[in-house]
Amino acid sequence: MMKRLIVTVVLLMMPCIAWSVTMCARDDALAISLVPGIGGTNSVHNAAEYTWRTSFSYGTILGEATCLSAAEGGEGSKQFAFTNTSGEMLSYDIPKGLHGTDDDGNERGYCWCRMTHPVFSRWVFNNSNSASACASNCAANCAINARSNVGLRSGLFGSVGR
Repeated sequence: MMKRLIVTVVLLMMPCIAWSVTMCARDDALAISLVPGIGGTNSVHNAAEYTWRTSFSYGTILGEATCLSAAEGGEGSKQFAFTNTSGEMLSYDIPKGLHGTDDDGNERGYCWCRMTHPVFSRWVFNNSNSASACASNCAANCAINARSNVGLRSGLFGSVGR
């Protein structure tokens, strides 16, 4: 008797489960798998706008770049990490395209990248350099490393939802 009851309950629930899966996967939903081990096929950047794009066999990711000073928390804990030397993640509110010096005159020489499409990632530390080199090369370095470096892709993809 108990066995029949359990089987009946399971059979009655199956249409509900199937219907809910169908509801989640329609209405222009985007579902892709971000695979850090697969390198990109090409990448482009816009140095003036601090934006970049990298294409993969499974789709295209878009991103932004910014340069920060150590005083702004921009010194990364290690390359391709999404924490700074204080162990904190940068705020989502930090705008793209910061460069030169901060309000206190500190050089912004720490290049950070983030993915903006198909999802937002955290800012991920890319490299450090002089303020002028960061300003001119940050977006290009983000694009190139997103295409060719599994470390940056792992940082970007792994920081989604954190």
